[in-house]
Amino acid sequence: MLENLFVFSTGLIGLLAIAQIFIRFKSNYIANVYLILILSIIVVRFLVIGFLSLFNPLYLNIILNNYNNVLIIVIPLTFLYFNNLVTNRKKIITSDAYHMVIPLAFIIIDFLDDHQLLAIPFKNRIFLSFFLIYIVFYIVYNYEILRRGVWSKSSPISFINKQNKIIKKWTIFLFSLLFLMGLRLMISLFLEVTNNHYEYGRSFIWISCSIWLFIFLRILIFPEVLKGYLYHKVDISSSEKVITISTMWKRDEGFVITNVQDLKLQKKIINLLEGYKDTLDDVKKHSKLFRDAKISLGDLAYKLDIPKSHLTFLFKYYSEISFSDFKKAVRIEDALGLIDEGYLSHNTFDSLARLVGFASYNPFYTSFREIVGVTPQDYYNNYEHYRVHYQIRSFRDNLSIT
Repeated sequence: MLENLFVFSTGLIGLLAIAQIFIRFKSNYIANVYLILILSIIVVRFLVIGFLSLFNPLYLNIILNNYNNVLIIVIPLTFLYFNNLVTNRKKIITSDAYHMVIPLAFIIIDFLDDHQLLAIPFKNRIFLSFFLIYIVFYIVYNYEILRRGVWSKSSPISFINKQNKIIKKWTIFLFSLLFLMGLRLMISLFLEVTNNHYEYGRSFIWISCSIWLFIFLRILIFPEVLKGYLYHKVDISSSEKVITISTMWKRDEGFVITNVQDLKLQKKIINLLEGYKDTLDDVKKHSKLFRDAKISLGDLAYKLDIPKSHLTFLFKYYSEISFSDFKKAVRIEDALGLIDEGYLSHNTFDSLARLVGFASYNPFYTSFREIVGVTPQDYYNNYEHYRVHYQIRSFRDNLSIT
Protein backbone atom coordinates (compact mmCIF):
# COMPACT_ATOMS: atom_id res chain seq x y z
CA MET A 1 0.00 0.00 0.00
CA LEU A 2 2.68 2.53 1.05
CA GLU A 3 4.92 1.48 -1.84
CA ASN A 4 2.08 2.01 -4.32
CA LEU A 5 1.33 5.46 -2.87
CA PHE A 6 5.02 6.32 -3.13
CA VAL A 7 5.08 5.22 -6.77
CA PHE A 8 1.99 7.28 -7.61
CA SER A 9 3.28 10.35 -5.73
CA THR A 10 6.60 10.15 -7.56
CA GLY A 11 4.67 10.16 -10.83
CA LEU A 12 2.83 13.33 -9.80
CA ILE A 13 6.11 15.08 -8.95
CA GLY A 14 7.41 13.92 -12.32
CA LEU A 15 4.49 15.73 -13.98
CA LEU A 16 5.62 18.94 -12.30
CA ALA A 17 9.15 18.40 -13.62
CA ILE A 18 7.80 17.95 -17.16
CA ALA A 19 5.69 21.10 -16.76
CA GLN A 20 8.83 22.94 -15.65
CA ILE A 21 10.53 22.05 -18.93
CA PHE A 22 7.48 22.95 -21.04
CA ILE A 23 6.73 26.28 -19.39
CA ARG A 24 10.11 27.80 -18.63
CA PHE A 25 12.65 26.82 -21.22
CA LYS A 26 12.80 26.78 -25.00
CA SER A 27 16.58 27.00 -25.19
CA ASN A 28 18.48 23.77 -25.69
CA TYR A 29 15.25 22.75 -27.40
CA ILE A 30 16.10 19.40 -29.02
CA ALA A 31 17.86 17.93 -25.98
CA ASN A 32 14.90 18.92 -23.81
CA VAL A 33 12.47 17.27 -26.25
CA TYR A 34 14.23 13.98 -25.63
CA LEU A 35 14.28 14.63 -21.90
CA ILE A 36 10.52 15.26 -21.95
CA LEU A 37 9.96 11.98 -23.82
CA ILE A 38 12.05 10.09 -21.24
CA LEU A 39 10.26 11.65 -18.29
CA SER A 40 6.83 11.16 -19.89
CA ILE A 41 7.32 7.42 -20.34
CA ILE A 42 8.60 7.04 -16.77
CA VAL A 43 5.88 9.23 -15.27
CA VAL A 44 3.06 7.42 -17.09
CA ARG A 45 4.48 4.10 -15.92
CA PHE A 46 4.62 5.26 -12.29
CA LEU A 47 1.12 6.74 -12.37
CA VAL A 48 -0.40 3.63 -13.96
CA ILE A 49 1.39 1.19 -11.65
CA GLY A 50 0.74 3.27 -8.54
CA PHE A 51 -2.94 3.90 -9.29
CA LEU A 52 -3.97 0.48 -10.60
CA SER A 53 -2.01 -1.38 -7.92
CA LEU A 54 -4.29 0.33 -5.41
CA PHE A 55 -7.60 -0.02 -7.23
CA ASN A 56 -7.42 -2.66 -9.96
CA PRO A 57 -4.39 -5.00 -9.85
CA LEU A 58 -5.85 -7.43 -12.41
CA TYR A 59 -6.25 -4.72 -15.03
CA LEU A 60 -2.71 -3.54 -14.25
CA ASN A 61 -1.32 -6.93 -15.30
CA ILE A 62 -3.21 -6.68 -18.59
CA ILE A 63 -1.82 -3.17 -19.21
CA LEU A 64 1.74 -4.20 -18.38
CA ASN A 65 1.51 -7.35 -20.49
CA ASN A 66 0.52 -5.25 -23.52
CA TYR A 67 2.57 -2.10 -23.08
CA ASN A 68 5.43 -2.69 -20.63
CA ASN A 69 7.98 -3.21 -23.40
CA VAL A 70 7.54 0.42 -24.47
CA LEU A 71 9.92 1.11 -21.58
CA ILE A 72 12.80 -0.08 -23.78
CA ILE A 73 12.53 3.17 -25.79
CA VAL A 74 13.88 5.07 -22.77
CA ILE A 75 17.30 3.44 -23.27
CA PRO A 76 18.15 5.02 -26.67
CA LEU A 77 16.35 8.22 -25.67
CA THR A 78 18.89 8.74 -22.88
CA PHE A 79 21.67 8.56 -25.46
CA LEU A 80 19.88 11.00 -27.76
CA TYR A 81 19.43 13.41 -24.85
CA PHE A 82 23.11 13.29 -23.88
CA ASN A 83 24.25 13.45 -27.51
CA ASN A 84 22.14 16.51 -28.31
CA LEU A 85 23.22 18.15 -25.06
CA VAL A 86 26.83 17.74 -26.19
CA THR A 87 26.33 18.81 -29.82
CA ASN A 88 23.75 21.55 -29.08
CA ARG A 89 21.79 20.78 -32.26
CA LYS A 90 18.97 23.06 -33.37
CA LYS A 91 16.86 20.39 -35.08
CA ILE A 92 16.24 16.65 -34.99
CA ILE A 93 18.35 14.82 -37.55
CA THR A 94 17.44 11.65 -39.47
CA SER A 95 20.19 9.56 -37.91
CA ASP A 96 18.53 9.96 -34.49
CA ALA A 97 15.72 7.73 -35.73
CA TYR A 98 18.12 4.85 -36.30
CA HIS A 99 18.34 4.38 -32.53
CA MET A 100 14.61 3.59 -32.48
CA VAL A 101 14.86 0.68 -34.95
CA ILE A 102 15.91 -2.02 -32.48
CA PRO A 103 13.44 -1.13 -29.69
CA LEU A 104 10.57 -0.90 -32.20
CA ALA A 105 11.57 -4.26 -33.70
CA PHE A 106 11.67 -5.70 -30.17
CA ILE A 107 8.16 -4.37 -29.43
CA ILE A 108 6.78 -5.73 -32.73
CA ILE A 109 8.31 -9.18 -32.21
CA ASP A 110 6.88 -9.33 -28.70
CA PHE A 111 3.46 -8.26 -30.04
CA LEU A 112 3.52 -11.00 -32.69
CA ASP A 113 4.48 -13.61 -30.12
CA ASP A 114 1.75 -12.50 -27.69
CA HIS A 115 -0.86 -12.86 -30.45
CA GLN A 116 0.52 -16.26 -31.47
CA LEU A 117 1.64 -15.00 -34.86
CA LEU A 118 5.24 -15.87 -34.09
CA ALA A 119 6.60 -18.62 -31.86
CA ILE A 120 9.73 -17.84 -29.85
CA PRO A 121 11.13 -20.74 -27.77
CA PHE A 122 12.47 -19.77 -24.34
CA LYS A 123 11.10 -16.29 -24.99
CA ASN A 124 11.69 -14.85 -21.51
CA ARG A 125 15.30 -15.98 -21.36
CA ILE A 126 16.06 -14.79 -24.88
CA PHE A 127 14.42 -11.44 -24.22
CA LEU A 128 16.24 -11.16 -20.90
CA SER A 129 19.62 -11.77 -22.57
CA PHE A 130 18.85 -9.22 -25.26
CA PHE A 131 17.66 -6.66 -22.72
CA LEU A 132 20.77 -7.03 -20.55
CA ILE A 133 23.11 -6.67 -23.54
CA TYR A 134 21.13 -3.69 -24.84
CA ILE A 135 21.26 -1.86 -21.51
CA VAL A 136 25.00 -2.48 -21.07
CA PHE A 137 25.69 -1.32 -24.64
CA TYR A 138 23.98 2.02 -24.12
CA ILE A 139 25.51 2.52 -20.68
CA VAL A 140 28.95 2.25 -22.29
CA TYR A 141 27.84 4.37 -25.26
CA ASN A 142 26.53 7.13 -22.97
CA TYR A 143 29.66 7.00 -20.85
CA GLU A 144 31.92 7.45 -23.87
CA ILE A 145 30.03 10.39 -25.38
CA LEU A 146 29.91 12.16 -22.00
CA ARG A 147 33.54 11.42 -21.23
CA ARG A 148 34.71 12.85 -24.54
CA GLY A 149 32.11 15.57 -25.03
CA VAL A 150 31.53 16.91 -21.52
CA TRP A 151 33.62 15.45 -18.72
CA SER A 152 37.01 16.06 -20.36
CA LYS A 153 35.98 19.39 -21.84
CA SER A 154 37.94 22.45 -20.78
CA SER A 155 38.48 25.95 -22.05
CA PRO A 156 41.09 28.64 -21.47
CA ILE A 157 38.19 31.05 -20.81
CA SER A 158 37.03 31.09 -17.20
CA PHE A 159 33.27 31.56 -17.60
CA ILE A 160 33.13 28.77 -20.19
CA ASN A 161 34.85 26.51 -17.66
CA LYS A 162 32.16 27.44 -15.13
CA GLN A 163 29.48 26.54 -17.66
CA ASN A 164 31.24 23.25 -18.34
CA LYS A 165 31.34 22.47 -14.62
CA ILE A 166 27.58 22.99 -14.29
CA ILE A 167 26.84 20.66 -17.21
CA LYS A 168 29.48 18.19 -16.02
CA LYS A 169 27.89 17.99 -12.56
CA TRP A 170 24.41 17.56 -14.06
CA THR A 171 25.46 14.83 -16.51
CA ILE A 172 27.48 12.96 -13.88
CA PHE A 173 24.48 13.15 -11.55
CA LEU A 174 22.04 11.98 -14.23
CA PHE A 175 24.30 9.30 -15.71
CA SER A 176 25.11 7.86 -12.27
CA LEU A 177 21.44 7.61 -11.31
CA LEU A 178 20.49 6.15 -14.69
CA PHE A 179 23.26 3.61 -14.25
CA LEU A 180 21.87 2.62 -10.86
CA MET A 181 18.37 2.31 -12.34
CA GLY A 182 19.69 0.19 -15.18
CA LEU A 183 21.44 -2.03 -12.66
CA ARG A 184 18.26 -2.33 -10.61
CA LEU A 185 16.22 -3.22 -13.69
CA MET A 186 18.72 -5.85 -14.83
CA ILE A 187 18.74 -7.49 -11.40
CA SER A 188 14.93 -7.36 -11.17
CA LEU A 189 14.43 -8.92 -14.60
CA PHE A 190 17.05 -11.59 -13.94
CA LEU A 191 15.46 -12.62 -10.63
CA GLU A 192 11.94 -12.58 -12.09
CA VAL A 193 12.83 -14.70 -15.14
CA THR A 194 15.05 -17.19 -13.35
CA ASN A 195 12.42 -17.65 -10.60
CA ASN A 196 9.60 -17.95 -13.17
CA HIS A 197 7.77 -15.11 -11.47
CA TYR A 198 7.68 -12.34 -14.06
CA GLU A 199 6.43 -9.00 -12.72
CA TYR A 200 7.44 -6.78 -15.66
CA GLY A 201 10.49 -5.40 -13.86
CA ARG A 202 8.50 -4.17 -10.86
CA SER A 203 10.69 -5.88 -8.28
CA PHE A 204 12.26 -3.27 -5.99
CA ILE A 205 10.39 -0.55 -7.85
CA TRP A 206 10.68 1.68 -4.79
CA ILE A 207 14.40 1.94 -5.57
CA SER A 208 13.65 3.18 -9.08
CA CYS A 209 11.08 5.64 -7.70
CA SER A 210 13.56 7.01 -5.18
CA ILE A 211 16.16 7.59 -7.88
CA TRP A 212 13.72 9.26 -10.26
CA LEU A 213 12.43 11.39 -7.40
CA PHE A 214 15.96 12.79 -6.99
CA ILE A 215 16.05 13.62 -10.72
CA PHE A 216 12.61 15.27 -10.67
CA LEU A 217 13.52 17.38 -7.64
CA ARG A 218 16.86 18.38 -9.18
CA ILE A 219 15.02 19.69 -12.25
CA LEU A 220 12.46 21.54 -10.14
CA ILE A 221 14.97 23.07 -7.74
CA PHE A 222 17.83 23.74 -10.19
CA PRO A 223 16.14 24.31 -13.58
CA GLU A 224 19.23 25.97 -15.04
CA VAL A 225 20.51 22.47 -15.91
CA LEU A 226 17.95 22.49 -18.74
CA LYS A 227 19.31 25.55 -20.49
CA GLY A 228 22.27 24.08 -22.37
CA TYR A 229 25.78 25.44 -22.78
CA LEU A 230 25.15 29.04 -23.77
CA TYR A 231 22.54 30.02 -21.22
CA HIS A 232 23.75 28.55 -17.94
CA LYS A 233 23.54 31.19 -15.26
CA VAL A 234 26.91 31.34 -13.57
CA ASP A 235 27.10 33.11 -10.24
CA ILE A 236 30.08 35.44 -10.17
CA SER A 237 30.57 37.41 -6.99
CA SER A 238 31.82 40.58 -8.62
CA SER A 239 29.27 43.07 -9.89
CA GLU A 240 30.70 42.92 -13.40
CA LYS A 241 31.04 39.58 -15.19
CA VAL A 242 34.12 39.60 -17.34
CA ILE A 243 35.28 36.94 -19.76
CA THR A 244 38.88 36.11 -18.90
CA ILE A 245 41.51 33.54 -19.70
CA SER A 246 41.88 31.13 -16.79
CA THR A 247 45.14 31.05 -14.87
CA MET A 248 47.76 29.91 -17.34
CA TRP A 249 50.65 29.56 -14.91
CA LYS A 250 51.07 26.37 -12.97
CA ARG A 251 50.49 26.77 -9.25
CA ASP A 252 52.50 23.67 -8.40
CA GLU A 253 56.03 23.93 -9.71
CA GLY A 254 57.17 20.67 -8.17
CA PHE A 255 57.85 19.10 -11.57
CA VAL A 256 61.09 17.31 -12.43
CA ILE A 257 63.20 18.39 -15.40
CA THR A 258 65.24 15.51 -16.82
CA ASN A 259 66.58 17.11 -19.99
CA VAL A 260 70.19 18.19 -19.36
CA GLN A 261 70.01 21.28 -21.58
CA ASP A 262 66.74 22.40 -19.95
CA LEU A 263 68.29 21.98 -16.50
CA LYS A 264 71.17 24.22 -17.48
CA LEU A 265 68.77 26.80 -18.92
CA GLN A 266 66.61 26.73 -15.77
CA LYS A 267 69.59 27.58 -13.57
CA LYS A 268 70.48 30.40 -15.93
CA ILE A 269 67.04 32.07 -16.12
CA ILE A 270 65.38 31.06 -12.83
CA ASN A 271 65.43 34.64 -11.56
CA LEU A 272 63.96 35.96 -14.82
CA LEU A 273 60.90 33.70 -15.00
CA GLU A 274 58.56 35.81 -12.87
CA GLY A 275 59.40 38.84 -14.99
CA TYR A 276 58.66 36.85 -18.14
CA LYS A 277 55.30 35.80 -16.70
CA ASP A 278 54.41 39.40 -15.91
CA THR A 279 55.40 40.42 -19.44
CA LEU A 280 53.15 37.79 -21.02
CA ASP A 281 50.30 38.73 -18.69
CA ASP A 282 50.71 42.28 -19.93
CA VAL A 283 50.85 41.11 -23.55
CA LYS A 284 47.39 39.62 -23.17
CA LYS A 285 46.04 43.14 -22.76
CA HIS A 286 47.34 44.05 -26.21
CA SER A 287 45.53 41.60 -28.44
CA LYS A 288 46.53 43.41 -31.63
CA LEU A 289 49.87 41.63 -31.38
CA PHE A 290 48.10 38.39 -32.26
CA ARG A 291 46.09 39.87 -35.13
CA ASP A 292 49.12 39.02 -37.24
CA ALA A 293 48.12 35.64 -38.69
CA LYS A 294 51.75 34.57 -39.07
CA ILE A 295 53.01 35.48 -35.62
CA SER A 296 55.12 32.69 -34.12
CA LEU A 297 56.78 32.12 -30.79
CA GLY A 298 59.98 33.43 -32.33
CA ASP A 299 58.21 36.56 -33.55
CA LEU A 300 56.74 37.18 -30.12
CA ALA A 301 60.13 36.63 -28.50
CA TYR A 302 61.66 39.17 -30.91
CA LYS A 303 58.96 41.78 -30.19
CA LEU A 304 59.38 41.28 -26.43
CA ASP A 305 63.19 41.21 -26.65
CA ILE A 306 63.25 37.83 -24.88
CA PRO A 307 65.35 34.92 -26.20
CA LYS A 308 63.14 32.39 -27.97
CA SER A 309 64.66 29.55 -25.93
CA HIS A 310 63.51 31.30 -22.73
CA LEU A 311 59.89 31.58 -23.93
CA THR A 312 59.95 28.00 -25.16
CA PHE A 313 61.13 26.85 -21.75
CA LEU A 314 58.49 28.97 -20.00
CA PHE A 315 55.59 27.50 -22.00
CA LYS A 316 57.01 23.98 -21.75
CA TYR A 317 57.39 23.81 -17.98
CA TYR A 318 55.49 26.68 -16.34
CA SER A 319 52.37 27.18 -18.45
CA GLU A 320 49.13 25.19 -18.24
CA ILE A 321 48.54 25.73 -21.97
CA SER A 322 50.76 25.60 -25.04
CA PHE A 323 51.72 28.68 -27.00
CA SER A 324 49.41 27.55 -29.81
CA ASP A 325 46.43 27.28 -27.45
CA PHE A 326 47.37 30.57 -25.81
CA LYS A 327 47.38 32.27 -29.20
CA LYS A 328 43.99 30.79 -30.12
CA ALA A 329 42.45 31.80 -26.80
CA VAL A 330 43.71 35.38 -27.07
CA ARG A 331 42.30 35.67 -30.58
CA ILE A 332 38.90 34.30 -29.57
CA GLU A 333 38.86 36.73 -26.64
CA ASP A 334 39.58 39.47 -29.15
CA ALA A 335 36.69 38.27 -31.33
CA LEU A 336 34.29 38.23 -28.37
CA GLY A 337 35.26 41.79 -27.55
CA LEU A 338 34.67 42.89 -31.15
CA ILE A 339 31.26 41.20 -31.23
CA ASP A 340 30.41 43.08 -28.04
CA GLU A 341 31.38 46.32 -29.75
CA GLY A 342 29.01 45.58 -32.66
CA TYR A 343 31.59 44.61 -35.27
CA LEU A 344 29.29 42.04 -36.90
CA SER A 345 26.56 44.62 -37.45
CA HIS A 346 28.41 45.81 -40.56
CA ASN A 347 30.97 43.04 -41.20
CA THR A 348 31.05 39.32 -41.93
CA PHE A 349 32.24 36.40 -39.81
CA ASP A 350 35.02 35.83 -42.33
CA SER A 351 36.34 39.37 -41.92
CA LEU A 352 36.14 39.00 -38.13
CA ALA A 353 38.15 35.78 -38.32
CA ARG A 354 40.85 37.41 -40.43
CA LEU A 355 40.95 40.58 -38.35
CA VAL A 356 41.72 38.74 -35.09
CA GLY A 357 44.51 36.75 -36.73
CA PHE A 358 43.09 33.56 -38.23
CA ALA A 359 44.17 32.70 -41.77
CA SER A 360 40.59 31.85 -42.77
CA TYR A 361 37.12 31.28 -41.35
CA ASN A 362 37.45 27.49 -40.87
CA PRO A 363 40.15 27.52 -38.15
CA PHE A 364 38.33 30.43 -36.49
CA TYR A 365 35.06 28.42 -36.47
CA THR A 366 36.80 25.35 -35.02
CA SER A 367 38.64 27.33 -32.34
CA PHE A 368 35.56 29.36 -31.42
CA ARG A 369 33.43 26.26 -30.93
CA GLU A 370 36.20 24.51 -29.00
CA ILE A 371 36.75 27.41 -26.60
CA VAL A 372 33.31 29.01 -26.28
CA GLY A 373 31.26 25.82 -26.63
CA VAL A 374 28.95 27.04 -29.43
CA THR A 375 29.43 28.12 -33.04
CA PRO A 376 30.07 31.80 -33.85
CA GLN A 377 26.64 32.00 -35.52
CA ASP A 378 24.84 30.52 -32.51
CA TYR A 379 26.68 32.87 -30.19
CA TYR A 380 25.85 35.95 -32.28
CA ASN A 381 22.22 34.96 -32.97
CA ASN A 382 21.57 34.52 -29.25
CA TYR A 383 23.76 37.40 -28.15
CA GLU A 384 21.03 39.65 -26.74
CA HIS A 385 19.71 36.83 -24.55
CA TYR A 386 23.27 36.00 -23.60
CA ARG A 387 24.02 39.56 -22.46
CA VAL A 388 21.31 39.30 -19.79
CA HIS A 389 23.62 37.01 -17.86
CA TYR A 390 27.04 38.38 -18.75
CA GLN A 391 28.35 41.91 -19.08
CA ILE A 392 31.23 41.51 -21.48
CA ARG A 393 33.90 44.13 -21.42
CA SER A 394 36.23 44.81 -24.25
CA PHE A 395 39.08 42.33 -24.16
CA ARG A 396 41.60 44.99 -24.85
CA ASP A 397 40.69 46.79 -21.64
CA ASN A 398 39.83 43.96 -19.31
CA LEU A 399 41.58 40.66 -20.14
CA SER A 400 43.02 39.43 -16.86
CA ILE A 401 44.19 36.34 -15.06
CA THR A 402 41.65 34.88 -12.59
